[in-house]
Amino acid sequence: MTFKITSVTVRQQVCPEPLLGRMTATFRFVVWGCMPVGALVGGLLGEHFGARTALWTGAVGELLAVLPLLLSPLRTARELPR
Repeated sequence: MTFKITSVTVRQQVCPEPLLGRMTATFRFVVWGCMPVGALVGGLLGEHFGARTALWTGAVGELLAVLPLLLSPLRTARELPR
């Protein structure tokens, strides 16, 4: 939840106000559009390799999703860009 709030705040600060609606709609389309793809991949993994393997794959994927954030310059930023 903290990441979601922080990422929205950064996007709102960086994006020019006239483009804010388009940027928000684009992010929602991409993020929410990936959810059915993830569900499909999870279902296929569960069907072919079993539920335990599918759940472990999802857990490892969630942990690896943090890497881009940890490696980005935003992690050490103290002020939002203008």
